[in-house]
Amino acid sequence: MRKALLGVPVLGVALLAGGAALADAPRFPQGVDWQVVGLGKTDFAPSARPTLRVERGRLSGSTGCNRYTGSISIEGVRLSIGPMATTKMFCTGPRGDAERLFSGALTTARGWAMEGKSLIIETGHGPLRLRRR
Repeated sequence: MRKALLGVPVLGVALLAGGAALADAPRFPQGVDWQVVGLGKTDFAPSARPTLRVERGRLSGSTGCNRYTGSISIEGVRLSIGPMATTKMFCTGPRGDAERLFSGALTTARGWAMEGKSLIIETGHGPLRLRRR
């Protein structure tokens, strides 16, 4: 009987510790307007920087050329992008380059982190580096 009594507080501590860990888990910064400054070692031209805003399971912004919207799923530091819709303007030069790089990377997004005041989204094409607009 003594073992059962000793086990209860241990279980209670484990549950509290697990709850504290969940409470301390990072939260994706929603409702913030972000500007993408680069992908991997490539910086975007200031006039063609994509933007991103996430709210209630949706993301939206500019690819540097066209507007986009889509779904996003965030679980802790993991994320995935669902189907997206974009406008269909034709862009060349830096705006077309930004759209091609950003759109390709965003569809492979798999995680995120904060580095100081910067948001980093890990993609299959390298990290997208974002800063508040």
